[in-house]
Amino acid sequence: MRPYKRRHFFIDRQFQLKYILLVIFMLLLYTMVFVGTLFVPQLLPLIFNSPANEQVKAAQILLLYHKNVWPAVFIVIPLFGFFSIFITHRIAGPVFRLKMKLQQMTDWDLDSRVTLRDGDDLQELADCVNLLSDRLKDFSSALKANYESLSKHIDEIKEQILSGRLDEEAGKELILRLESSRKSIAETLERFHIQS
Repeated sequence: MRPYKRRHFFIDRQFQLKYILLVIFMLLLYTMVFVGTLFVPQLLPLIFNSPANEQVKAAQILLLYHKNVWPAVFIVIPLFGFFSIFITHRIAGPVFRLKMKLQQMTDWDLDSRVTLRDGDDLQELADCVNLLSDRLKDFSSALKANYESLSKHIDEIKEQILSGRLDEEAGKELILRLESSRKSIAETLERFHIQS
C-alpha cells in the first residue's frame, strides 16, 4: 500500500494564511528593528551636524548598508513566507484530519481512524482521538449488550405474566436478573466522570 501523501499545500486556506501572514509580520517587525539598530547610529552624525569627515564616513556606511541590506531583506522575507507554506502544511493537514474525525464522531461514526503522515505534527493528539474513539466504541458495545440483556429479562417477565406462571420464586429470580443488568449498566455509566 502506498503511503498517504497530500497533493495540495493549502489544506485549510484561512488557517494557513493566518500563520503565513503572522510569520511575514514578525519578519517585517524584526527587519524594522534590525534596520533601525543598523541605520540610526549612522544617521545621527548627519542629523546633528557633526564634523564633515564624520558625516562623509556615515554617508559611505549608509550607502554600503543600502546596497547590501535592502536586497537581502527583499529576498529573505518572501523566501520565509514561501517556506512558511510548507511549515503550516505540516500543521494544517493534521488539524484538518482531526477536525474531520471529530465531526464523524459527533455523527456517531466511530469506525474510522485518524492517520497522519510520518513527520506530521500532532501525532500524540491523533493517538488520543483514536483512543477516545475506541473507548466510545467499547462503551457503545457494553451499553448495547446491557440493553439486550435487560430487554430479554423484560420479555421473560411479560411472557410469564401473560401465561400466569409468575409465582413468587420466578419473580424473585427475574428481579435478580434485572438487578444484575442494572448493575452492569451502572458500572458502564460510571466510566464517565460527569459533574451534575
